Amino acid sequence: MPSDKKISLVTILFYVLMASFCTAGTKSTEPNAADLVRKVRENENWIHEADSFYLQIQSKWERTQHGIDIQRSFLEEQGITNPDPNFFPDLKPVSTDI
Repeated sequence: MPSDKKISLVTILFYVLMASFCTAGTKSTEPNAADLVRKVRENENWIHEADSFYLQIQSKWERTQHGIDIQRSFLEEQGITNPDPNFFPDLKPVSTDI
């Protein structure tokens, strides 16, 4: 009859063998960094082939009353009394720009 040591050794070897097969068959879900960099460079390469590129951005700035008060006090410290919001857009609650 086999000894307990031999049975436990065979059992351990069996589990080690099964674990090696399980890990060898799984694919990593982590992306390959080199492939990601290559794809980003390919996607950005179109800009070198363009003859011209025109970009227009519209912006909308919204300010709180607290922020407007801070800006107004800063301007008054600089010696600008009664600042005109048309000249200082930071004093308007909403301003747009292109």
